[in-house]
Amino acid sequence: MNLPQLMCHWSGCTIKEMAQSKDTKPTQLLDEIDPLTAAQNQQNNDTPACLMIIYGHDVGRTFWLTRDKMVLGREREQVDIWLDSEHISRKHCRIIKDQDGYFVEDLGSMNGTIIENDRVTTRQELPFGHKIQCGDMVLQLLRAGSLERRFADRLREAAMRDELTNAYTKKIIPEIEHEFLKGTRFSENPLTIFMVDIDHFKQLNDTHGHIFGDQVLSSVSQTIQKEVIRKRDLFVRFGGEEFLLILPGVDLPTAESLGERLRHHVRETAFKMDKRAIRVTISIGGCTWCPGVKVRSLYDLIHKADLALYESKRTGRNKVTTTLF
Repeated sequence: MNLPQLMCHWSGCTIKEMAQSKDTKPTQLLDEIDPLTAAQNQQNNDTPACLMIIYGHDVGRTFWLTRDKMVLGREREQVDIWLDSEHISRKHCRIIKDQDGYFVEDLGSMNGTIIENDRVTTRQELPFGHKIQCGDMVLQLLRAGSLERRFADRLREAAMRDELTNAYTKKIIPEIEHEFLKGTRFSENPLTIFMVDIDHFKQLNDTHGHIFGDQVLSSVSQTIQKEVIRKRDLFVRFGGEEFLLILPGVDLPTAESLGERLRHHVRETAFKMDKRAIRVTISIGGCTWCPGVKVRSLYDLIHKADLALYESKRTGRNKVTTTLF
């Protein structure tokens, strides 16, 4: 699942819905809509739409308009679309969709809301392709299949991927932070975070060289993606030899089982070096969040998982340590 599809999936579903989704039949995603369907959608005013930042901080980021009314602003916990700028009001404006199209209402913002150089004073139409300025940021309303959005998606996807492991980079975490916090307020299902570290990786690099070290990183990454990662999960290269996994719908007993399965598969994998078989191990720290437990930030869970990882390494490595948030 690429970044736009992942963000659509996370922003359009609660954690509960993701946990209940089935991987046996791929969901039709926005990029997979065929031209005939798109044309019919345009006639019926049902085309999936998004707002894409085209000027200001975080150019290329896409926000899917998944509900009939969505508020834009910088108050992270009280808006649907979070814009990170001090020049944008806490609740800046509202996007409304009805049978006639998309419309914008300003919510008494300090710097105003502007559509194509016209300041919004009452409810004003926002046609596809038109630009909306909020403070020092400009967004454009686009259909899902538009060339502009597809091009921006590809550039953003490339910038967010780690070339060696095909995992996302840490840049994606702020992207999903807002959706994660919204999900925890309504979810009835748990969520687990894993921190995974390759044991003695510096020693392996020093002994066998960085090229071999890269091969090990790539292979461990492939094992993680094959054995653990589902379509709705998030896989991130967090540091040099550290990986972060975000697993919606995974409770503590399941996390312990997944961690042990992953640890076993990596330990049993042989890496060939000068006709020798070299084996590596991993240490895992996991933190499981349960519904009803208040969490301020995704980073709070990451920190708790990191502490569990430290415990695995402190007590001998090649271990799995899990805890509740």
